[in-house]
Amino acid sequence: MPGVDSASLTSDLDLEWKISMAVSSSEVRSLNEVVVTLNLITTAQDGSKIVRPVEMTLAQFKDLKKTVENIHQQMENAKLL
Repeated sequence: MPGVDSASLTSDLDLEWKISMAVSSSEVRSLNEVVVTLNLITTAQDGSKIVRPVEMTLAQFKDLKKTVENIHQQMENAKLL
């Protein structure tokens, strides 16, 4: 993760997600777009929680889902799971 020394992180990782509707923004008066928010949560060695929010459109989320499914399939084929 940018700005975080990966060696200082422990191996635990949690994922929270929610789906919401963006109805407007400071640049677009009427947006009406589905937004998926993912919070990647891990714990630093000192015990503090590190939360990295990621917002994406529904199309971007579907691309991410497809990519994760492809990675999972390749790992199964390589007998890594």
